Amino acid sequence: MAEHTDSTAMSVALRVQNSLRAEFGRLEEMAVAVRAADAEALHQFRVSARRARAVIRAARPVVGDYYATLDLELRWLGAETGDARDLEVLQANLEPVIAELDVDTEGGLAILAVVRADQEVARQRVLNALLSERFAELLDVFRSVTERPAAVVGNESPETIARNQVERLWKARRRLGDDPTDIALHAIRIKVKRTRYAVDVLIGREAEASRELTKALRNLQNLIGVHQDAHVAEERIRDYAVSGAELAAGRIIERERGIRAKVRQRLPAAWRRLARASGTAT
Repeated sequence: MAEHTDSTAMSVALRVQNSLRAEFGRLEEMAVAVRAADAEALHQFRVSARRARAVIRAARPVVGDYYATLDLELRWLGAETGDARDLEVLQANLEPVIAELDVDTEGGLAILAVVRADQEVARQRVLNALLSERFAELLDVFRSVTERPAAVVGNESPETIARNQVERLWKARRRLGDDPTDIALHAIRIKVKRTRYAVDVLIGREAEASRELTKALRNLQNLIGVHQDAHVAEERIRDYAVSGAELAAGRIIERERGIRAKVRQRLPAAWRRLARASGTAT
């Protein structure tokens, strides 16, 4: 029995190590692409960092605090790059909307100009972070933990850890209520992402036991993501409503509120799909 326990826990440690090795390679690759202003690079860069943090957190019952320093540094990296990504998404969403405005096109273009200016500032913050000594040290830490697996301090199996992640997500869902705030929805989306990443690594996204669960988690994550993009857009547009652009700002805000309302109508079905996939009663 002890031998079986040791082997299942070691399986977790090895899966985590392999996952982190892959994310480390992607992070290095995407860092180069971000510096070269590749359009999708920052998004992929942040995904790698988030996946790494999610796996580290999920595996803590087995590997303890072995990855604590890396987790802390990846959190810093997320903070340094988040604003730039938000503004990337905002600009991409606004450009077609402003092009279709039937009134106050000039006001819309004035708003877009402010977004682009802020995006340049945020991008410089990203570049400064990637050129910093702290980022170089982060890569050193990341590289070192991929070269040897963590010592096993717990005995949970991959399936147990994944199941616990799903159960924690459902506890958070029950606390959410039927009419959550925008901020609360964003917070639970983060939990959905962490759960999906953990299931991907510990069970495998194409494994028969997790295929539908992974799809349901991704669907819910993407749906709430649309809601979050609309929420961020409204908050930003309020700040960017420069003099003379009030009408355009009002039209854009009205559109973003409509998007959020439609998402909220679709959320119950998305949660029911996840319940079926996870075998959980709503």
